[in-house]
Amino acid sequence: MSPNSDLLATLTSQTINPTTKFVQVKPTLQIQDERYPHIYAVGDVIESTDIKTGHYAWIQSVAALNNIMKDIKGGGEPEPYISKGIPLIKLALGAVSYWEGRTIAPYVSLN
Repeated sequence: MSPNSDLLATLTSQTINPTTKFVQVKPTLQIQDERYPHIYAVGDVIESTDIKTGHYAWIQSVAALNNIMKDIKGGGEPEPYISKGIPLIKLALGAVSYWEGRTIAPYVSLN
């Protein structure tokens, strides 16, 4: 698999692994380049121990979204992403679904 990291490489090549072309991210899913603390990356394009599936991309995106909302609202330091480590298939069963007891209706709860 060859990730599509070319656009980000034009901004900051030091964030891209030259061998694999995956984006290197901090535990908070921010890119490694300290000049761009407000750029996050998730999913198949990042170097991660998570399996490259939509399930993990979804969980990563929610973690990144929470950190972005903290940035916008001035809510402190971003939280590290913690992998669930269990490959699953996510099935949508209507307009409202639940993820770890938090309502995601229809997609995200912006508390």
